[in-house]
Amino acid sequence: MFDALQDARVLVIGGSSGIGEAAAARAARFGAQVTVASRSAQRLVDAATRLPSGTTMAVLDVTDATAVDHFFTSHEPWHHVLLTGAATRSGSVRDLPLPDARAAMDSKFWGAYHVGRSARVQPGGSITFVSGVYSVRPHRDAVLQGAINAALESLARGLALERAPAVRVNTVSPSTTATPLWD
Repeated sequence: MFDALQDARVLVIGGSSGIGEAAAARAARFGAQVTVASRSAQRLVDAATRLPSGTTMAVLDVTDATAVDHFFTSHEPWHHVLLTGAATRSGSVRDLPLPDARAAMDSKFWGAYHVGRSARVQPGGSITFVSGVYSVRPHRDAVLQGAINAALESLARGLALERAPAVRVNTVSPSTTATPLWD
């Protein structure tokens, strides 16, 4: 079923926990050569104990456009790039401090923008972003996440047109999922 992942080079940004870690583990089990990237070296150390042996770890802060560009130019093109992680905070628009709101936008939207702009992907490969259900089903304490996810989904639709037909660009939008984010 997943023969296409055998020996594929897969990059999972945000793969040190939650959905990203699960995706990295599954890809490795299906024979992919997986690299997990995270802004936190300690989270990578911790994830390495849970992920299959042979998984490569890399520190990468997607909010730093120069670092993202350098990361992709210093690696061979990937078959698949998955971006799952972002640092966002919940709260009402009136109560959430503006610096926290800007940091969330930098992390999730601009991080995806930097990856979409710089990612070197093999023809026939893919870039996949993880947004979230709040883009279409708003929540009173997650207005910011909904807005960011909607912007991310629009970015992905545009990138899909820009990168076609060589590279597929998609967004998946899970509902609330039991991950360490909710602990």
